[in-house]
Parts: sequence; structure tokens; C-alpha cells
Amino acid sequence: MLDKAVEKLCNSFEDQCRCYDRLWEITKRATGALAMSRGDFSSLLTVLGEKELLLQKIVDSKTAVADEIQLWMDEKHNAPEVLVNRLNSSLDVMESVIKRFLTAEKQLEKQISFYRKDIP
Repeated sequence: MLDKAVEKLCNSFEDQCRCYDRLWEITKRATGALAMSRGDFSSLLTVLGEKELLLQKIVDSKTAVADEIQLWMDEKHNAPEVLVNRLNSSLDVMESVIKRFLTAEKQLEKQISFYRKDIP
């Protein structure tokens, strides 16, 4: 039973990583478009909807494995090392992908702040 829960959790983490990868790509594209347009914020508006959909997909993915998360929390002390390692490996990948996305978001935020200074 714990094997299946870990499998489902790892699959969810992979799905979430794909969403964060896509969010990173969108953010980098928006940063580039903002720089090329020298502060035309309309380019940002076109990606907000896509970002919202991806963020909702991440939330939905997390919600879908709520029972597995609870099972893992209750049983992790009894889990075989192979399952612990598999889950930790998936979480490490996810942490890396999220950090990369957040770094891109911070860069975009700095750029927005820079161009907002020019707005009366």
C-alpha cells in the first residue's frame, strides 16, 4: 500500500515539475519580451492567464495526492529505505525546479520595478 502511495506521490511531483518548468519558460519569455519592448507591460498580460492555469494545475495535483501525503506522514517511519530514497530524490528534483522558477520570477519582478519607475 505504501509502495502505491509513493508511486502516486512521485508521479504527482513529476507533473508538478513539468508545470514549474513551463512556468520558468513563460517567465523567461516574459522577461525577454519586457526588455525588448522597453517596458511595454502588455506582453506580461498575455502570459498571466497561462501562468494561472499552470498554478491551478499544481494545486490540483497536490490536492489529488492529499491522502497519499497523509499515509506517508503516518507510515514513513516504517517505510523501507528504497521508498524513502525514491521519494527524497523526487523531492530534491522538485526543489531544484522550483528554485529555478523562483529565481526567474525575482528577475522579472526586478525588471517590472525598473520599468515602473518610468510610469507617471
